[in-house]
Amino acid sequence: MKFFIYIIMNKVINNNDLKLIFKNLISLNISQLKIICDKNK
Repeated sequence: MKFFIYIIMNKVINNNDLKLIFKNLISLNISQLKIICDKNK
């Protein structure tokens, strides 16, 4: 999923607003995934 988002980011790299949104989404998803992983340990 993360790679898919990076591909989208590369396609819209000229649109800074979209790039920021995707960056925020990625960081949000990573932090949520870390929390889920910690809970599962």
